[in-house]
Amino acid sequence: MVNVFNTFKAKNMDQHWCWNSYLNFRALKQANDIREQLIRILANNRCNLESNPTSHPDYYTNIKKAVLSGYFMQTALL
Repeated sequence: MVNVFNTFKAKNMDQHWCWNSYLNFRALKQANDIREQLIRILANNRCNLESNPTSHPDYYTNIKKAVLSGYFMQTALL
């Protein structure tokens, strides 16, 4: 899903690309809006935004850690 989102951004959020790729444009646009909102919140609180390139070995590991730390109670139930 991260690769789809990155490609969506690389295609300049093209609605026709989403249609041709069988993707929901509104869902990807909403994900982008949430990402921009989080970036603004970090900037307003003077927090550093650190992002690794997709080629970095810890890129997907960091994403997994973020998801698991946010949903640890749900994963414990599962």
